[in-house]
Amino acid sequence: AGQLPAIVNGLGNLSVGLSNTVRQGTGSRMSVSFTPVDAFPSDGRFIITLVGAGFACSDNTAVTFVSPAGGSGSVSISAGLVLSLQLSGGAFSAGGLVQFWFGGVTNPAMNQSAVQDLAAVTTTSSGQVVGGSVTGQLPAIVNGLGNLSVGLSNAVRQGTGILMTVSFTPVDTFPGNGRLIVTLVGA
Repeated sequence: AGQLPAIVNGLGNLSVGLSNTVRQGTGSRMSVSFTPVDAFPSDGRFIITLVGAGFACSDNTAVTFVSPAGGSGSVSISAGLVLSLQLSGGAFSAGGLVQFWFGGVTNPAMNQSAVQDLAAVTTTSSGQVVGGSVTGQLPAIVNGLGNLSVGLSNAVRQGTGILMTVSFTPVDTFPGNGRLIVTLVGA
């Protein structure tokens, strides 16, 4: 007799973000968010397949929960592909936003396209699947700009008529009609 997989409710709006999407980037911050249709236990697990093997972090890296308050746990990435969050506290209710982040991530060595069909599940501590998704999003991993530099002709506070110079050495061809977006820190 054959077996059928469990049919479960989904994980809405599953999204994985990175503070740095450059290939071989180190020290990146990975953020994950989703909205479970069903509640899952505070000692359960969240498991996600990261398409494009090569992600890494230290085993049992502590996570910081943005939501729910009181959420706690740690993550590991096995085989550069499977992210596992072991929960150790919090109330994960049906329809409640789950959002957490952790640092120390190393990105894959190769470029990869953005993914719109990321697979993930929530489980009980014994491994019984509670919810799942196959519609998650993961950003593209790309080549870096190399040696990005921003200079100012005058660094005096509230100065006027300042010339800003931006220079970089692209790894890939940069299109003539493309855009360069630089986020300036500070206000």
